[in-house]
Amino acid sequence: MHRLATLLAVTAGLALGAVQSAHAQASSVAGIMEGAAQGDAVAQDDLATLYEWGAGVPQDLVEAARLYRLAAEQGYPAGQYNLGNVYAHGIGVEQDNARAYMWYSIAADEGDEDGPYDRDRIASLLTADQIARAQEMARRCMESNYSQCD
Repeated sequence: MHRLATLLAVTAGLALGAVQSAHAQASSVAGIMEGAAQGDAVAQDDLATLYEWGAGVPQDLVEAARLYRLAAEQGYPAGQYNLGNVYAHGIGVEQDNARAYMWYSIAADEGDEDGPYDRDRIASLLTADQIARAQEMARRCMESNYSQCD
């Protein structure tokens, strides 16, 4: 869970009333939202995590998946890994192990430390043909600079 603890700390003050004032809490979430709207991949990934967990914003799994994709398609390894999780667990999208493998592979190639482990874990659920197809999808996605990732 990339950055989840940090993001939950940002929103914990609102829930616990101890870490931050409600005003500071709202300002932190607003800052993340502003960065995401401006196309910042880290902010998009952070906001996606907030939506996934309903931390400081209403839970919205479809919006979380959309934002993870935006971050992933900008080459952000944590966003790519999180998009792998989205597909592996059907978070706001239809569950798809081949797409999960694809995004975990891309994340691993881009330096995400958890990508190789989860890519190999999900591979055990796929046939050799599905793995080959997912590897081809990952190659095409990366070679197109993330414009052909479907």
